[in-house]
Amino acid sequence: MRIYILTLILLCPLVLFAQRGDLHNEGTLYVSPETLLTAEANFNNKATGEYTNDGEVLLRGHFNNDGLTGFTEDLDGYTRFQGFQIQEISGIIDADFNTVEDNYNAFNNSSGVFTAPREGYYYVSLNYTLSSGEVNNNSYIESIIVSSNSQNNIKEYRGLNSFPGFHTNYTPQIEVAGNATALFYLKEGDTVHFRIYHTLGRSKTNTGNADENRISIIEI
Repeated sequence: MRIYILTLILLCPLVLFAQRGDLHNEGTLYVSPETLLTAEANFNNKATGEYTNDGEVLLRGHFNNDGLTGFTEDLDGYTRFQGFQIQEISGIIDADFNTVEDNYNAFNNSSGVFTAPREGYYYVSLNYTLSSGEVNNNSYIESIIVSSNSQNNIKEYRGLNSFPGFHTNYTPQIEVAGNATALFYLKEGDTVHFRIYHTLGRSKTNTGNADENRISIIEI
């Protein structure tokens, strides 16, 4: 297998191919604004890889991330997963994409509902951080993942964080975080959505920081 070790600053549209269908990045790969990168093969960003997309990237194969994947704030980095079969996203580190096109329209950004494109097991994770503020004594926050399929499956998974009082209702104000992670068995067309309940005593919004607020759904 031919291995591509890339240290590139891309200044024009470029299509990268690998002899046996795999593209590996072990260095620094930067896609500059107004640049198109098309990966016709599987894209593997290795542990030493630093991949930044501030342009447009079209991925035809699977994507694996064991290194750093990110984008520059205020730039229009855009990633399209547009393969000829179901594409897998894997790796030991979460990939940080700015804008992603879902080729199977599996996730509805408006409703927050994910619809399984085919039968299988899905690893679902919700992580968020709320903006700083006062927190009531003995309050709690629940992070909930709800599945439409209750047969041989988790119908609802809840993660609970409580605040027993000794560090609450004081200045400076604090940020509250929550999370929930579970494995779901879904048939084609089954859905997953998310809920958050709290007794913090005040309305809350998230921080707006992509590193602190994310949903990950991976078919395994």
